Amino acid sequence: MGSTQSTSGRSVDYTPPTELASGNAVKIGTFIGVADVTIPANSKGSLDVSGIRVLDMVADEFTGSYPVNIGTEVDYDFTNQVVKVAGGGDSDVKIFVAEKLTSSTQTTLQCWINSVGS
Repeated sequence: MGSTQSTSGRSVDYTPPTELASGNAVKIGTFIGVADVTIPANSKGSLDVSGIRVLDMVADEFTGSYPVNIGTEVDYDFTNQVVKVAGGGDSDVKIFVAEKLTSSTQTTLQCWINSVGS
């Protein structure tokens, strides 16, 4: 028997123990999943697990590191829901910068989530 596609691979079903707000991320093993809509507690919803996402970050997070180039690996702080400089968040998940960061005032960053290589 051959394989069949069950989903596109861009999303997975997820049932959060507490409400998960739209735009918030959760860690699933070594993956990051982002809710596109609010998922009520104990209700099955869907998380985006692939592609480029606009993620929040703290302005001037990368002090002294500008410019931050495309392909730079970064971490994610699941508690505060922000991108962090490598070593400043959860380093198990693979997130890479998808836009050149040149400003210390920027508060969002386009990132590839769950990339398999740098």
